[in-house]
Amino acid sequence: MSKALPVDREALARDLAQLLQQQSSDTFLDIARLLVEVEDAQLFGNTEFQIRQLLLKLGVTAYNTFLAQKKRL
Repeated sequence: MSKALPVDREALARDLAQLLQQQSSDTFLDIARLLVEVEDAQLFGNTEFQIRQLLLKLGVTAYNTFLAQKKRL
């Protein structure tokens, strides 16, 4: 776990986290659907790569959202 932030930065982090949760809910649903639909023998390989791609998409969204928020400040 990361170290504690000053109160003002913690508030910004929590606001950003809430926004990211809202933006990422569809992606997490896609991941859950993918995991539920595949057979156990197919959990690795292509399925694993599909999940990694979805998670990378979340990272891009997080960076873009953070940068957009910084421009507003």
